[in-house]
Amino acid sequence: MSKSFDENSRVKIPAILHLTRLQYKYVSLQQVEQHIDSETNIYKESFRVALNQINGIELTDKDVGSIISDLKNLLDAEDL
Repeated sequence: MSKSFDENSRVKIPAILHLTRLQYKYVSLQQVEQHIDSETNIYKESFRVALNQINGIELTDKDVGSIISDLKNLLDAEDL
């Protein structure tokens, strides 16, 4: 009886299980693909919630879009 081991069975699934035990929330890429900024890979909803929590304010989706745009401009200006 030979078992098949691959990256999913040896790395991805154990990592996901460990992180969910640490209270991280697993979100499938298929569920959020339309909510991710393609240039920065920022998940806009989590970003908005985190900014609201850190700053104690209530940002709108338009505000978050503006912040992401500013980040893109800042990163494009850097020679990394």
